[in-house]
Amino acid sequence: MDAYFDYTNFCSYLATYEKSDFRECNDVLRSQFNRRFTFNRDHLLEIKDPKIKRNFDLWTLNNAANRRGTVNDWNASFPVHPIDSAKFLVADPEHPDKLNSIYMLDGNDASSLAYHGALLVAKPGQELEVINNLRVREEDFQDVEIYPARELKDWSIVNQFASPCTDIIIADPWIFMHGKDPHRLYKNNVYAILDSLARYANDIALNIVFVTETIEKDGSEKLDVRQIISEIKDLIAERVGRVPKVTFVRPWQLHDRYIITNYKWITSSHTFTYFEEDGKNFTTGESLHIHAAYSPKKRELQKQLIASVQAEINARRASVIGDRVSNFLNFPDVSDMPKEGEIVHLKRDEDNNVVCDCAIAPFSDFGLDITDEELEHSAFVIRKVMENTKARTKDRYPYFIYVKKVES
Repeated sequence: MDAYFDYTNFCSYLATYEKSDFRECNDVLRSQFNRRFTFNRDHLLEIKDPKIKRNFDLWTLNNAANRRGTVNDWNASFPVHPIDSAKFLVADPEHPDKLNSIYMLDGNDASSLAYHGALLVAKPGQELEVINNLRVREEDFQDVEIYPARELKDWSIVNQFASPCTDIIIADPWIFMHGKDPHRLYKNNVYAILDSLARYANDIALNIVFVTETIEKDGSEKLDVRQIISEIKDLIAERVGRVPKVTFVRPWQLHDRYIITNYKWITSSHTFTYFEEDGKNFTTGESLHIHAAYSPKKRELQKQLIASVQAEINARRASVIGDRVSNFLNFPDVSDMPKEGEIVHLKRDEDNNVVCDCAIAPFSDFGLDITDEELEHSAFVIRKVMENTKARTKDRYPYFIYVKKVES
């Protein structure tokens, strides 16, 4: 990760040299971050304040070189003032780590960027506060802390260690389908987690992606995904002031349970549905891990998880429902997918068995209205596709073909 300093901020940072947490904060920057200064180092030789000048001399003794291959970069050309917050909070191939970096910046444009609570941005005097936000435990800086899952009373631990974010990815096969009446558990679990993760966001459209199962293993029940998306949008809009972009990805295979944001990464040994409707903890999981994604090792593992989801999407092994917006994932263009009223011809092999060697997503994924009669007809087609391709139910056949009944 990168840590950017404007001149005024770095002087402000040096002024805190004697504070008790300066050394810890400085050590984590030195060992885990590329420090990029947006000014010429020679400018520091012109410092007039004797205290800051002395602290710079002390800082220089211990910070001429970084640890673990990280670098000090003077005269960094990025970010360029004035900063346009709307453009800055979108992924940029030229600066792939932009949305995972921390910024100590001066100016009204920096204040505007900080206002949105989407990235870690420190105005002059806030440098240590922003760096301390990277902690995953109160005592010191570690790249992971383990919390006993069965001892948690609620999701306040997520709220405590949340960080600003533009994006949230929640991967959990059964977070929306736990138990016989799963919807009653959403408020104390997935919705509470989302509310905590969004605690810093202000007047921005967060990108929320769920990588999860939406159909029971035996195919008997299907989530009302659009109703859930509507509830999530209402929940986040009330807290943040803007309606989020929400997407559901139903992958071919998924076992891991994790949450990824810009600066943190949370893993669970069991589904993130920990609490009953009355608040009682009923999880059978052992632990909840909260990771600091600034660690190069953790960041690489995080990228691998994101890449595995992206591979499913690229291979069209995943059914996608919703807004299809993310800074971490890319979704294919669906403009050429079947439209309402079009006749979809199912492919057949040489023995006249229905095959599905290419993905045709459900019509309902694209907001098309289909009648109960058509759904009933579709269910028949789904069963035939699974039977004729010898795909077993437990394999969770990835593509369900909904077709409109065509009169001869």
